[in-house]
Amino acid sequence: MTKPEFPSSIDAPSSQRFQRFLFPLITATLFLLSLFAIGHMLDEMTLEKVISELSRLSYRQISLALLCTAASYWVLSGYDWMALRYLGRQLPYVTVVWATFCSCAISYTVGVNLLSGGSVRYRIYAAAGLSAGDVVRITLFGMIAFSIGTSVVAAMALCLQPDIIAEFTGIPSVLLWNIGFFTLSLCIAFLALTYCKRTPIKIVRWKVRLPSFQITVSQLIVSVVDMIFAGGCLYILLSEPHLPFVGFLIVYSLSFIAGLVSHVPGGLGVFDGMILLAFKDVLPAESLTAALVVYRIVYYLIPLILATAILAIREITGRPPEIKVKTES
Repeated sequence: MTKPEFPSSIDAPSSQRFQRFLFPLITATLFLLSLFAIGHMLDEMTLEKVISELSRLSYRQISLALLCTAASYWVLSGYDWMALRYLGRQLPYVTVVWATFCSCAISYTVGVNLLSGGSVRYRIYAAAGLSAGDVVRITLFGMIAFSIGTSVVAAMALCLQPDIIAEFTGIPSVLLWNIGFFTLSLCIAFLALTYCKRTPIKIVRWKVRLPSFQITVSQLIVSVVDMIFAGGCLYILLSEPHLPFVGFLIVYSLSFIAGLVSHVPGGLGVFDGMILLAFKDVLPAESLTAALVVYRIVYYLIPLILATAILAIREITGRPPEIKVKTES
């Protein structure tokens, strides 16, 4: 019995046209709403006050923020390292760190990780001997692992400090705790599946080989540690924050995820709007804005400049010698 065929000449193009229209519309809407929210909350703020708050930041704060940024980007290499283990490939760790840093620094700012981050990874990993298919798998593997990990961080924070988000959003703390508990339960179920299920699982028409239990646990650890360092970068820049770091991490992780999902370059407007909305009654708008400005420079702009310079030097001087990829037995 043959599979039924559908008229792709009509459905596929119309679906593609719909997606090309819908996703940019959602992105533009989120961006405009975020700008409106930021403008509303910063009505009484003056440029002089922001400059004054910037001058209050100490060299120690900026140095610690730079260290947190470096640690965050270094930890991100764990995603690609685990993806290579999943694929049964081996590359020098320096190559993995280089590829991860350049791809993440660019994709975090440009957005559309699969295209921007994937293309940067391809330039580096292809020279090391990996195929285009392997690079796509590594990129998808990292995106899924990052999404799961950040969701787990947010869920843990909701279970530990639901009252903080309830105060900012008006959502009952019991409901927030249940959301966090449900998310953690799904994570535990997935961990149990990777521990018990050694054969591929079938999803519709595709067979998917689950990562090992050890790789899955390592992914979650990488996600948690990365979010701690990334959130710590902004937390350090705040002037006398009157809230615990765990509570801050709730808002940061949720804002960071929203910025990534919006596909607005760097989450600009979306991330900042959520942070400003959440902490408007905790910190002065000028102090928070100054911290966000420096955070943007430290966590996004400086890594972007370094990554661009590294890639430019690589292209000018020519490709490095080809590295033979080892296959794990």
